[in-house]
Amino acid sequence: MIEALRFGRVLILFPGASSDLGVVARMLADKRVGLEVPRDDKDGSFTANSMSESIRQVIVKEGEEPRKNAWAMKEIFGNVKLQTKYLDEFARVLEND
Repeated sequence: MIEALRFGRVLILFPGASSDLGVVARMLADKRVGLEVPRDDKDGSFTANSMSESIRQVIVKEGEEPRKNAWAMKEIFGNVKLQTKYLDEFARVLEND
């Protein structure tokens, strides 16, 4: 996910397998940097049609806003100096506790 946002790519989100994936997928879909693939309500499965329709929506139908938002995320996730600063600050907090 971070790698895609680092390059300003729109995400195709698969909620499910582990407990936090659904929450993260919904949050990123709400931020309009990706599109959550619809799942079957009964068993939680994905279909080839739901997958292809999700990709089509991102690329063709609703692509402009998610592309713009994902590109804006590139400024955060693609900024090596900013990421280094965050890691250094995090390390300092760990060392001081």
